Amino acid sequence: MLKKISGLIAVCFVFNCNAVDWENSEGLQKVQDVFTKYGSPEAVETKFGKPSSTLQKSIQMPGSDRFDTLLTLEYPTQLFRFHIIAGRHLDRKNDKVMLDKVVVTGCGPNFEFADITCQGRQNLIDALGQPEQDSDNILHYQITFGDMGSSPSYFEISDFGYVSRIEYHTFID
Repeated sequence: MLKKISGLIAVCFVFNCNAVDWENSEGLQKVQDVFTKYGSPEAVETKFGKPSSTLQKSIQMPGSDRFDTLLTLEYPTQLFRFHIIAGRHLDRKNDKVMLDKVVVTGCGPNFEFADITCQGRQNLIDALGQPEQDSDNILHYQITFGDMGSSPSYFEISDFGYVSRIEYHTFID
């Protein structure tokens, strides 16, 4: 389903589409800014140290003979996945490395947005805005990135009313 939102197009995969333009939400912008800092495996390792496990997987791109790499760095309470395109496919020397997904177990007390995510469900909604979809235990946000597109983020809420898991997907161009 496509819905035009203040000059932007958001692609929604659920019935109720209320995508949030992250530039107009201080809370979402804060979450986005924090994760943007970890745009490379080196940046993640500088902040969190050596991962407890590393997984590298080759994936074939649909309709192409090109193979890219997914690199996953796992820590006890977070996971960072990067999409790597070999430079030879882009007519350049260096590979292109893009943060693809972050999963945080708990509310993210090690992140700079903990003041938003570690204070309870209502504080999260007050800071981020109304979610696109609000189920009993998961708040779905479809975050738009200007006119480039959008990506989903999820905040799972425990029975005690606090964030127990964050899943953040970045927009991949």
